Amino acid sequence: PAGPLEGVRGEAKQARPGTALTCASACMNVIAIWRESEVPATLGLIGVGACLGVAVRAGLEIPDTSVWFSFMLANFVGTATLSLLTAHKSSLQYGPLFVGAGTGLCGALTTFSSWQQVSASLVLPSSRLGADAGQLAYLWIQVQVVGMAVNAAGWVFGSHLAVLLEPSRQLSRSLE
Repeated sequence: PAGPLEGVRGEAKQARPGTALTCASACMNVIAIWRESEVPATLGLIGVGACLGVAVRAGLEIPDTSVWFSFMLANFVGTATLSLLTAHKSSLQYGPLFVGAGTGLCGALTTFSSWQQVSASLVLPSSRLGADAGQLAYLWIQVQVVGMAVNAAGWVFGSHLAVLLEPSRQLSRSLE
């Protein structure tokens, strides 16, 4: 017996259960819902943001400096950017743009896995010949504390930058 299959816009389609038409209709409904939502744009902007974040991270690598310094600089810039974006989230009219910039760009800049890779490279016995376990543990703790402090400083810097760049404050200052 044929049964109704609800369409995206409410129209009913007749299809026999278990037929290819039922499966195709269900797939078409999913595709139509997907196209009508912001999901494709959001995923696309996350991908574009991630590519830009990787490019910025590569650009922040300073030759002849330690990996640690370049990593901290990228984390500072990424955290400050995320703080600035968060402060101005309401002025970004398009939600997927905020997600793409925050999750994509800033996520690629401030990857936790890179932090842990740098931490491990600093404390692995092969990189610190002659250091005992206590010294290596102390170094690892320093890396974690300094890393968190740099991220916190980046967030505070971005918050202050957002206040300075706020258009209503600029207007009120020029009227005084």
